[in-house]
Amino acid sequence: MLVKRESLPASLEGLLEPFDLPALSERMHAWRVEPQIMRDGERCDYRGLMRDFIDGGSAIINRIDQLWPPVGRLCAALRANFLHVFAVMYLTPRDSRAVPAHTDDQDVFILQLSGRKHWTVYGSPIELPYTSEMLGKHGPIPQELWDTALKEPVLSAELAPGSVLYLPRGAVHEARAGA
Repeated sequence: MLVKRESLPASLEGLLEPFDLPALSERMHAWRVEPQIMRDGERCDYRGLMRDFIDGGSAIINRIDQLWPPVGRLCAALRANFLHVFAVMYLTPRDSRAVPAHTDDQDVFILQLSGRKHWTVYGSPIELPYTSEMLGKHGPIPQELWDTALKEPVLSAELAPGSVLYLPRGAVHEARAGA
């Protein structure tokens, strides 16, 4: 499922804006939260949110709903309809990717807040994978799968602010920030 928009709906404005990043960085420091910093799939040492971003690193902040109240309120509202809801923020510099193609062990909704990101989604070579069965998390997806089950993407789309993409559990996916 893909809902494409060209701007955030009014109800989501102010959720997390680029000008909020210094305050978010201060909150992370106060709570001793360090994001994962990735450069084209390689994990890097954390030196500071803005410094790493300027140097081309993507920041992955798990459970940002516990750090940033507006995101926490959105997750709380979603819990009325979904059992287990939490948020992860990917802050990715232009023309780069945080992580290589992989699967997740849960259904994922992506909400693009700022900038543009191109998503490529493939099928699910393992139906409803358990954590230990995820692909691409601890090394590349085997070429044999690319040659057979993952030959053609099922979706190739650019997300703009306000766009929402649903990824079913087990779907192989990758994203690259726009130039």
